[in-house]
Amino acid sequence: MIISTSSAFGGRFKGLWHLLHSRRFCSIKNAGKDAKEKLTSREYFYHIDLHGRLYLEEVQPKNIATCLKDLRFLDFFFRQLRSSKGFPHSEIYPFVSPCGRELNFITADDTPLVYHTLSQIQANESSVSTDTQLIYGGSLSERFFPGAVRMCGETGRLYHPTPARFLSKGEDPNWLSKGLVLPSRLGQAVAEPICLFSAAHLA
Repeated sequence: MIISTSSAFGGRFKGLWHLLHSRRFCSIKNAGKDAKEKLTSREYFYHIDLHGRLYLEEVQPKNIATCLKDLRFLDFFFRQLRSSKGFPHSEIYPFVSPCGRELNFITADDTPLVYHTLSQIQANESSVSTDTQLIYGGSLSERFFPGAVRMCGETGRLYHPTPARFLSKGEDPNWLSKGLVLPSRLGQAVAEPICLFSAAHLA
């Protein structure tokens, strides 16, 4: 089927194609209050679900087929993750991932860090031993300590401490000190009793 760009439908198709390819990963919203700011700053808006999947905010439906999957992008995005305190929109978007002049604002169904995979990773290049690691983002990892897993008494969700770098910038520990762990990924890895805590600790 040939689509003529001179037709009304073709014009809309061409415009949509240009929008999608002008920015591979982000939905575009002007950030500045004046023309100068609009030329030098952009804001993008995302959502993270309970599985740790990242979506453009306006994407519907949100499922495994529509989430962002590029591992390099995801790793960079989650490395930059921090509280949005002091940034615009912080009352609606509690997290932000800055990228140069771009600000990626984020909402989440729970915590923005979700450990989605349990993996055995070689301790170092000269070692034959392996460490058990929790994977988040694309391929980022944090050493897994079974005794550090905690369960929320209200929701039954499991949490594990997050990488220390998320707390080195004066972040509110109630926001980024706990990463959600998907129970189906743990299997029998948690041999020690799991402590309970209140959901108020995450509020």
